Amino acid sequence: MGSETAAAAAPLKIPLIDFSETAPLKQDSLEWDSLRSQVREAVEEYGCFEASFDGIPADSLSAVFKSVKELFDLPLETKLKNTSKIPLHGYVGQWPSLPLYESMGIEDADVLQKVEGSTKALWSNGNPAFRYLRLRNFTMLYSIGAIDFCFFVQILL
Repeated sequence: MGSETAAAAAPLKIPLIDFSETAPLKQDSLEWDSLRSQVREAVEEYGCFEASFDGIPADSLSAVFKSVKELFDLPLETKLKNTSKIPLHGYVGQWPSLPLYESMGIEDADVLQKVEGSTKALWSNGNPAFRYLRLRNFTMLYSIGAIDFCFFVQILL
């Protein structure tokens, strides 16, 4: 009984999966199978995982988290302006069965005109800082293969 109490008191630790050494990743390779197993186990057991990539500076991550918090702190009526013809893109939230769930798909993050349009829909001034971060971080993620990572995770699950 003592070990059950200790286990119950231990903080939950989200799995960390390192994708730094995987580019280029080939489907059905040993690396693919290993990462697939790690991702599936993390999602089945925890519902999420933290992805690690070399090449993303800590200050960039901090700026991204700050801007995402700013995005989700917008009033609901503002977030609802982010729409998409693609199911579950745009703003998704306010589901009674998942009261704490929100997501915000922002398409065409590499197209300046699209980025400007979507930020102007959410902020009257277009939020130049958010727009800059979005373009810069998409470019950085693409350069280190993290965009391919998103497709990889979709394929795995």
